[in-house]
Amino acid sequence: MTTINIFSAVEPLYFVSKVFGLAGSTSNRNNHRKSVAILYRNDILWSGIILVNILVFFVSRMVWNFVLNPPDHSSNVIVTTTLSRILLYGACLVSLVLGATVNRRTIAQILGKISRVDVILLKNTDPGKVYRRTWLFLFIEVCILITVFGGIGYYDVYVWGSGYNFIFEIMDDCAHFINVIVTVQLVNFVQLLKHRYKILNDQLSEVISRPKPPEINTHNEHVLKEGSNVQTSGIVFQRSAIPVVEEIANANDNTPLQQRIPTKVKRLSLTATRKVHILRVIHSDLYDAAELVNEKYGFPLLMELTYDFIDLVSSLYFTMDVVMNSLKEMATNPDSVHQMLSSIIWAVVCVVKIVSITSTCHTTSVEAQKSAVLIHKLLLEEDLRLETKSELQQFAAQLSNTKVEFTAHGFFSVNFALLYGIIEAAATYIIILLQFRS
Repeated sequence: MTTINIFSAVEPLYFVSKVFGLAGSTSNRNNHRKSVAILYRNDILWSGIILVNILVFFVSRMVWNFVLNPPDHSSNVIVTTTLSRILLYGACLVSLVLGATVNRRTIAQILGKISRVDVILLKNTDPGKVYRRTWLFLFIEVCILITVFGGIGYYDVYVWGSGYNFIFEIMDDCAHFINVIVTVQLVNFVQLLKHRYKILNDQLSEVISRPKPPEINTHNEHVLKEGSNVQTSGIVFQRSAIPVVEEIANANDNTPLQQRIPTKVKRLSLTATRKVHILRVIHSDLYDAAELVNEKYGFPLLMELTYDFIDLVSSLYFTMDVVMNSLKEMATNPDSVHQMLSSIIWAVVCVVKIVSITSTCHTTSVEAQKSAVLIHKLLLEEDLRLETKSELQQFAAQLSNTKVEFTAHGFFSVNFALLYGIIEAAATYIIILLQFRS
């Protein structure tokens, strides 16, 4: 398959998102406007069908659990499990509604920003190779997700799907998978931004580590004869350099050195200034893309992290409740063992999602902040031209006003501090629930 741009590179994720009504408009195909409008309407219609089905099964699930078939567990387990399911379906419904309405074109805008940046950042590499690797990575990731969650869903239905429960377990697993797709979208878009920030910082490092031009001793000028190589102050001037050096040496001694340098030499030194300006534009586009990610995934991320936290506490507490109630019967009652294993599996899934979200957002923010450190190091260089120094100062001001940070709809920052807080709070709430149980 030919991958020529970022739009085609994300097609594995696009198609699996499309199946579950989360695709929006991510394609960059040059279709006729009328056919594109029809395609968008079909996507919205499909998202609406999935949305209605999820909503109907959620209401049916609540009625079944509390009216027709109440669970035979402690009140603490019932409360935490019910809250977990409400958040599960809530996060799913929010993602479907926002994806079909206000955020329908946001993914295309994010990819458009990245595509614009790639024109410059990837010009010294093979863009096709980068996009092919992205496509292959996403293809493998999608295959692993389908395989893993297909197996988990089958085991979940086997453990909990007695009687009519199997229908609700299948819908629970579908809602789980929709939320996982949203998480995968977020993580991969942030990873794309992280990779571009790394390339930008590498190019800034090249500006810092550029070879310095040879210094010209203006106090001990030597008359260089054309046609020979002359060594002055440890520097060998070739024949091609003689006219430039003679022009400097023959100038008025009272003229500042900056004005004595010929115009063609000044033009060579403007390359760094131009490069810094281009990197400023690239950083601005990357910041806009990061803001679009926050705009699209902020509220779904808030719902997803809240659900993951509640489900983590619920699964771990349910596991402990099963162990305490059935410790003597576990050898003769395999259902208790399977229920405990199912809860542990979902707890692990929640942990993996939380770690992947927080680590990706944190490392991307750190990579973006490295640009400010590199800029200040470059400002310490002594041989900077005024134009380059001014451009760097503007870049530093731009960085201070456009800090890249990923948040859950502005409620809290998504980083390693959040991960530590979730672990601490989960342990605290599990201990409190165990105390209420006793």
